[in-house]
Amino acid sequence: MQVLLDKDFRLSGRDTQTNIKLNFTIEEAFNFLQINFTYSPGQSSDQVAQDQVKEAILKYSLTQGARDRTRLEDFLPVDNFITLSLAKDGHYLGGYHNKSKDQKILISREDASLGFWPVDHLSGQWEAQLNCHCIASKALSASLRIEGHHEA
Repeated sequence: MQVLLDKDFRLSGRDTQTNIKLNFTIEEAFNFLQINFTYSPGQSSDQVAQDQVKEAILKYSLTQGARDRTRLEDFLPVDNFITLSLAKDGHYLGGYHNKSKDQKILISREDASLGFWPVDHLSGQWEAQLNCHCIASKALSASLRIEGHHEA
């Protein structure tokens, strides 16, 4: 096993609707990649989440009456939502849009985890992208570790 990428992130509400691109190169003939992606917390009711809900209520309530009847508490907690997508040699390999905050993704020549395509060979130029759909927390910790494995 060889660690190809090991990175920790500290994210906040400012990172909502942004993408974090991480490039890495694989030169060895690995049998498969194992990608571990985690983040915490999964949900938030803090001030960032409350401000996001208030903004959405103002933006999407068509009348003042609808706004007056809407209770902030009915929309809390808000889910933090980050997905991972992959590309190799400029070709999109997929992404798995789910709310799991602990993800394990496997990619090989024969098979791949749900949402991803297998590849002919693992060597090449890779891009992992964290898609920060919603960060509703003052502070969110995330970790991405990509390993190349020789054993089957």
